[in-house]
Amino acid sequence: MGLSAIVFIIMKSRINPQCTFPQHPVSPCASPSTRSTSLFNREPVERLTAFGTYKLPVRLRYNREHLSNGSRPSVPTTKAFTIVELIITVTIMAALLVLAVVNLRSSQANGRDAERKADIESIAMHLETYYKSGTDDSTAVGDYPSTVLASSGEIYMEQVLRDIDAESISAPSITDPALTFIPATNNTQTAVGVLPQPTIDQYVYQPLQSTGALCTAEVQECRKFNLYYRAEADDTVYTVTSINQ
Repeated sequence: MGLSAIVFIIMKSRINPQCTFPQHPVSPCASPSTRSTSLFNREPVERLTAFGTYKLPVRLRYNREHLSNGSRPSVPTTKAFTIVELIITVTIMAALLVLAVVNLRSSQANGRDAERKADIESIAMHLETYYKSGTDDSTAVGDYPSTVLASSGEIYMEQVLRDIDAESISAPSITDPALTFIPATNNTQTAVGVLPQPTIDQYVYQPLQSTGALCTAEVQECRKFNLYYRAEADDTVYTVTSINQ
């Protein structure tokens, strides 16, 4: 190669350095037919690479993967609850809430029933003490108080039933014993036959003579008694009887 040829190549490369190798398919100095044949016979990714894009965006790569196998690209979706699932969930939560409320009320009722039973047992114990030892003002023994006990007020009841706690004469949530401790009006000795029928806020006292008649006066000999109370949980009337029958 002559010196003139070398000088010509050097001068041409200075004018456009990318034309040093004019036959490269992506060279801007290559002929239009060479660039067209080389570029458009290649894969889409290679064409973009030839123009300087070396890493395709995620969206382009995603489309190319699906278009290469002929499938239609799908759009990702976010899964949410359906109406049916929401209805089922709300129904289950409501049922659990109802069960919790019912169990709570049942537990509270059982607790109040236990208090009622303890009250009746305390009253019965103090009546037995009266039967054996009378009162501080009387030495008469051998009988129980008449219905006057349950109709004379709290002070008289505390005198007759010595050392009794006033709360033991009152049903749960009742502060006045006179509203709770009431006398029977007949001598029927059954839970369904005694009058008045006790409510959950009442204790019925039924003193009886040896003949079975209702003991309504202090001069009468009251030989036994029955106490009645109603449970809140099962709405049943229970009876506590005296030791002496």
